[in-house]
Amino acid sequence: MFVYRCFVFVVGLIFSTTGMIFFTLYLALLNYGFTLGEFIIYVLKTKTFYLLPIGIFLMIFSLCFSKLWKKLEKIKEDLLHRERVLK
Repeated sequence: MFVYRCFVFVVGLIFSTTGMIFFTLYLALLNYGFTLGEFIIYVLKTKTFYLLPIGIFLMIFSLCFSKLWKKLEKIKEDLLHRERVLK
């Protein structure tokens, strides 16, 4: 399960980094005469901005939900045990 947790964390890190890069690029729009309201509406309409909260959620999920990861590991072990018994 450690490999899965690391993989989820790395994917979350990539998503949040990409989302943050695009958010900082969009900040340049404020120099071109966008008001704060127009800027927020524009950013919320873009798909790349949503990578930031998804990435943060994945990183928190991989770090903080250890009980869930233990349940998933137990389910995986039970499935492997059933396969051995059926053979």
